[in-house]
Amino acid sequence: ADLYSTSRYDKPNTKVTFEYEWASVSAVVQALSEAFPKIIWVAGNHDKRVSRQIGQHLPSADWVAAVKAMSGGRLDPMHGLIRRYDKITLANHRIPDTDHTIDWFTVVGEDCIVSHPEKFSRTPGAMLRFWEEFLHEQSMHLGVDYQKIRLLCCGHTHQLSWFPWRAGSLMVEVGTLAKSQEYQISPKIGGRPQRRGYCTFTQYDNQTDLNSVRLHWFDVERDGPWQK
Repeated sequence: ADLYSTSRYDKPNTKVTFEYEWASVSAVVQALSEAFPKIIWVAGNHDKRVSRQIGQHLPSADWVAAVKAMSGGRLDPMHGLIRRYDKITLANHRIPDTDHTIDWFTVVGEDCIVSHPEKFSRTPGAMLRFWEEFLHEQSMHLGVDYQKIRLLCCGHTHQLSWFPWRAGSLMVEVGTLAKSQEYQISPKIGGRPQRRGYCTFTQYDNQTDLNSVRLHWFDVERDGPWQK
């Protein structure tokens, strides 16, 4: 969910209401729930746009607490939507010896991490290397067996990339299916142009087949907007 209407970026030429976008999001989630037996939703920074705006604009923490009480404890619309579906769960990685959980990454099988770290670099592969180093140093605290991880899949960057890592391992930026926004095509060219696409892989007995890892380049002109 882009949650375009609650973005802090200027939107001078395009108007997308929350109701319009949420109808589209709900339709996509419904289609996914019908197509797959199990879905894990990894939270991203756009999912948190509403909660961040509420926190910034309500006059006090007590107001925020009151809204949380009325919404079941969460201020992110995505959480409310996925609660309607038995097949969809929110990523919920528990930190050992604490009551704290993380919703921005999940361990898939025994050797893969699918994540949405809020890190970006103009240098291809730099974010992946930063995340891998962070994971290595914080693996004990995070409760992750670093030595078992063979595939790191990362969102957030809107890039498609595939980098061999240590022996027998891969790091992947999984692409995006979002359209370019107005702030991304301004004269102040920054970052890297987003690459539309997605990543797939196969696991057998909770082990990733690295030869199955594929990056699917999504060509709108060739494939149509929802062909794949």
